[in-house]
Amino acid sequence: MSLKILRASCWVPFFWLAWYISGLDPQNPLFDQWALVEFYRDVKMGDAGWRDLLEPHNNVHQIGFARLVLTAVALTSGLDFKAEIWLSMIIVIATVFVMGKMMDRTGVGDEPAMHIARLFCSVLLCSPVIYWPWVWSV
Repeated sequence: MSLKILRASCWVPFFWLAWYISGLDPQNPLFDQWALVEFYRDVKMGDAGWRDLLEPHNNVHQIGFARLVLTAVALTSGLDFKAEIWLSMIIVIATVFVMGKMMDRTGVGDEPAMHIARLFCSVLLCSPVIYWPWVWSV
């Protein structure tokens, strides 16, 4: 298999993922998103502070930066959950892109095994087995 085909094949799972996401129609918050809706309301009303941004969610300390990004997407998109799902896909695409750039910079970008590993990572990142980022947003 040529190196160009291997290099291009890592993007094939993203076409499947885009097709899958385009068929979703999330209308209501699911599970933990209800707590985020309350947080978004507090932000919109000007009642949210740093404590709200950094407080644990389900006893897990989420990174404040992720909440800031999600809040920006939620407020600019009018709480469109599909926009959050597309944001998840953009983050995964950026991950695979940066992985390829790192491979090129370290000098292993011409090894077929590295591109097979990159393809494998793309398949896993876009897999329906980890469906929750695609159905449940970020």
